[in-house]
Formats: sequence, structure tokens, C-alpha cells
Amino acid sequence: MFDRILGRKPSPTEQAGEFFDRGWSEHQQGNFDQAIRYYSKAIELDPKHSDAHNNRGSLFYDKGDLDQAIINYRMVLKLSEDPSFRQFAEEQLELLEATP
Repeated sequence: MFDRILGRKPSPTEQAGEFFDRGWSEHQQGNFDQAIRYYSKAIELDPKHSDAHNNRGSLFYDKGDLDQAIINYRMVLKLSEDPSFRQFAEEQLELLEATP
């Protein structure tokens, strides 16, 4: 798709954005496992994609995979400059780390 639109090979960051968008679409449709796969691919292509870490953390939390949720929320704190994402990640980590 990018080749036709841009006339060049997309950068890894551009490809990550495309996978993130696909993940968000699947997320909105309730296809959580597929959304996680797309978010993971976005992170593979752009490890600093804090939005993908945030959304993937939320899905892992919803699925009950709390260890993976914690890993992703910690990455949000490390990478994101967005105050709302950082606050959400901090709140989630407080809850998760208080869970026995």
C-alpha cells in the first residue's frame, strides 16, 4: 500500500503506524488477540511506539496477563511524554503492583 501511495518503501516507523492502526481497528471490534499481534508488530518495527505499548498493556490487563500488562505499562512510563498516557500507566501500575 505505501509503495503505491508514496512511491517508495515505507520506513519502519511508517510501517509501525500502519500496524498500530490495524491493531486499533481490531481492538475496537473486540478482536483482542489479533489486536495484540498487530500492536506487537508495531512495537517490533518501532520499539519506542508508546501508544502500542499502552494499548497492548490494556489488552493484556483485560485478558488477565498481569505480568505482560506491567511490562507494557512500564514501557509507557519510560517512553511516553504524553501526560495522560503516563498518568494512566502510573495508575494501572499502582493497581497491578498492589495485587497479591
